[in-house]
Amino acid sequence: MKARIWPILIGSLVAALILAACTPVPSAPPPATVALVPEAASPEQPTSAPALAPAVTAAASGWQTYTDPQGGYSISYPPGWSPKVVSSAPPMYVTDFAGPEGTVEIQWGEGFGGACYAGIALHISQGQIWACPSAAGDGTYHWALGATQLPAHLIGGFAWTNDANPASRQQVLDVLATLAYVAPEGPAPADASSADEVVVDSAGPHFWPTGNWYYLKTDQQYGPDCYEALPGLEATAEARPELAKAGSYEMFAWWCGNPHFTQTRQGVIEVHRSGDDAAPQAVGVNYQANPGTWQSLGTYNLEPGAFLKIDSVLNGNVVADAFRFVYRGEKASAEAVPTPLPSGVVVSNHPPSREQQMSEGDLAVRLGIVSSNYQPMTVTQTPETFDDCTAFPRNGCGGTQPGTQAIVAYEGITLTYRIATDALLVTIDGADGALNPWYIGQDHPQRVFLTIPGGGSVHYYQDGTWRLLRPADGAAPDSDVTISKEQAATLQDLSSKYSTLYIPTASGTTMVFYGLGPGAAASDADRDALLKMADELAALPR
Repeated sequence: MKARIWPILIGSLVAALILAACTPVPSAPPPATVALVPEAASPEQPTSAPALAPAVTAAASGWQTYTDPQGGYSISYPPGWSPKVVSSAPPMYVTDFAGPEGTVEIQWGEGFGGACYAGIALHISQGQIWACPSAAGDGTYHWALGATQLPAHLIGGFAWTNDANPASRQQVLDVLATLAYVAPEGPAPADASSADEVVVDSAGPHFWPTGNWYYLKTDQQYGPDCYEALPGLEATAEARPELAKAGSYEMFAWWCGNPHFTQTRQGVIEVHRSGDDAAPQAVGVNYQANPGTWQSLGTYNLEPGAFLKIDSVLNGNVVADAFRFVYRGEKASAEAVPTPLPSGVVVSNHPPSREQQMSEGDLAVRLGIVSSNYQPMTVTQTPETFDDCTAFPRNGCGGTQPGTQAIVAYEGITLTYRIATDALLVTIDGADGALNPWYIGQDHPQRVFLTIPGGGSVHYYQDGTWRLLRPADGAAPDSDVTISKEQAATLQDLSSKYSTLYIPTASGTTMVFYGLGPGAAASDADRDALLKMADELAALPR
């Protein structure tokens, strides 16, 4: 039995829309209805039977739909899955929908609580819902679903996989995508449509995020909020309009500004002219430019079922907010494509040069900020003569060490760096216990922990995974792969021991480690462990 913690209260996130919109389960004409009998309660917890019994209906696809009138929700599940009433007594009613791939657990009633440091967007039938993701050491995934206020009670829950298979993760998310609530209080999402114009908003049912999309609120968003994907290749999203007719459509994208200035200038949006377009048009977009306005993606001949796909990239954040499809008439003889696919997509300035190290510190790298995009940092520098062993703990230290003390401020983070004159000895003042909340991920978690020779960096993500990001090198494409749990444990352990380490390799290149501890030079064993890891990571297939 998995331990349960009540889902977090995040507020009303879903709105009243057509229940069947965008669910992957086809409906069947008049399905059979079967009453579901709850499990018998233990003597210690007498039951209080719902006034309206839940029911199960079968669809032609083999999927079944469970409807709980009193709980105010319905959810569908595939063959091999089944519902199980875990608790039918107040203050919390709990039903598990379980199969070989995993479980979706729905809870409703009272007594929700908890905290979430980085909620992501997951798709349900009526739009998006908050969820706190995590990954266990065995590779299984877990999501704590944010609580939604229905008219009479709160509703939330959990979802988890039984194994690390990506197909299991997708099946659990497919089941969750069918979840529908009765109309909660609050405004409806900002989707709008007419015969000649369709708008898909990121909060509505026609926007489908996959991977880690985080909520981002600025004063430039369309609708209630917009979403942001961190660097990497695993996050995608689709805007799926319901086009009434084929024809020539001009398409527009609206993205919100990011106050951290970490958006990529080389984003990619794919235009799929039909549901099975074998050669979609890739359009390059600069997320740094013109936030808060409609930007044309070009004019294309579309069929019903056409959609836009938004891809995350390695060299900055991608934002997704709203998308507009405007009918311009019958199919045109030629399409208008405003921007080609960006070329030369690379991760730049990782690690910073010595000059950057002296002027800005390595905070930009630690936060995963592409240096050409980030907001200028406030830096106060003073020449300093340090006690060598106190400022830069390592074997062989002694006497004094000339250098610079730099106080670096970036939004809510202020750190004091000690930098030796040659910039090869760098430590952070007070970076042992005090910075642990920053390290594990709050508003500005440290994300980059290691750069390896030949290109590539290991990033920490808020769902608890560690990934190697490698840019294209002319002979191989961009790649994004999760490192092993043993490698992640090594990095996590060493991050509490060392600060910035520049470690030369046998080939004459340099590996850089960005830790949060006091040490300025690794022990022989730790240096060898990092070099071994760099070789292992470099050898991973793309």
